[in-house]
Amino acid sequence: MAVSVPVVLAGANGYGAKYAEYAFAPSPNIAATPKLVAVVEPAPIEPKLAAEIAERGIPVFQDFDAYLRSGVEAKAIFIATPPHTHAEIAAAALDAGMDVLCEKPLAASMADVAEIAAAEKRNGGKVAVGFQWSHEPSMIRMKRDILSGRLGAPKRLATLAAHPRSALYYAQAPSWRGRIATEDGRVVRDSPVGNALAHYLHHMLYIIGNDEASGADIVEVVSETYRAKDIENFDTCAMRCRTGSGVEVLFLATHSTERYRGPICKFEFENATITFDYDADPTAFQMVLGDGIRESYGPVEHDSTRKIDMFLEAVAFDAPLPCGIRAATPHVQCVEAIQTDGAGITSFPADLLRTRADEWDGGELTYVAGLDAIFAECFEQWKLPSELGLTE
Repeated sequence: MAVSVPVVLAGANGYGAKYAEYAFAPSPNIAATPKLVAVVEPAPIEPKLAAEIAERGIPVFQDFDAYLRSGVEAKAIFIATPPHTHAEIAAAALDAGMDVLCEKPLAASMADVAEIAAAEKRNGGKVAVGFQWSHEPSMIRMKRDILSGRLGAPKRLATLAAHPRSALYYAQAPSWRGRIATEDGRVVRDSPVGNALAHYLHHMLYIIGNDEASGADIVEVVSETYRAKDIENFDTCAMRCRTGSGVEVLFLATHSTERYRGPICKFEFENATITFDYDADPTAFQMVLGDGIRESYGPVEHDSTRKIDMFLEAVAFDAPLPCGIRAATPHVQCVEAIQTDGAGITSFPADLLRTRADEWDGGELTYVAGLDAIFAECFEQWKLPSELGLTE
């Protein structure tokens, strides 16, 4: 019989609704299941979900302090609130004796990371970060292969992810989406690198970490940021970081191409190359060893519930967590370096901007003519746009 873990959900709208839905109907045959005992959500909850929460007699609180004053007890918390609120809630939950599953990104700044890490150390609690690929069996096997030396030392890794976003995407949460900071000065740093496409940068940094619980040791970040949308922050970024052992990581991420592309990945090691192209085959990363032997790492299922199952097993049985603070910190480090490098954000020339209705939400999509081809060439050449003279 599964162990029931009392859980608070912070954030029931947007992605948080998935956590609530899973809590009401968890996977069968798992060792630990969530029992939702409280919800923290200041905004109106979608009517159907609100009705189910009410029917089950689950109290809803306007903020986390109100929940703490209520006396409702929980062993863990799911945090699915905007990124700039993660640190405050996570630290308070840890101080209240809870374990934490925080949606990506871990935090909006390195100062926020330090706040969470201090609370974790202070209380001996667990912190898991909801990067889905880090919880996939195929990706865990990839990391273990790298750590074992089977592929040889990592040399360079690259990922391109072009996922257009319309004006409606930003309008749904204007207080933080596309923002560098909130009106009251809280650091947000929402961007394709910081939030929406963060999975793909994190994955590269995670698999080349020195052990199963850590990510890469970043020593240098070079970036170019661009903007096509009417937002505060950038919607397009080309960045390269280097690790202490000289591994090069190239990441090309944008919300302003005309069409979806990727993620597409190529990871080069001394004795092997790993590739993935979601558009050609969304099921698996393929590896070619130096002797020509080909292997698949198995399906990439994009399962949003496995991280919940693994977290609850860690809470109930002290099982290991694949993605905690040390694993997720390099991503935040890269985001902070990009946002504070002093170079500023370059606006795309107005004569390159085009608009059309977005195929997903029907909102107005502003995209950059030719950006698809520019990023494709950067990916093939392992270069930033300026290094190929494509920004002149």
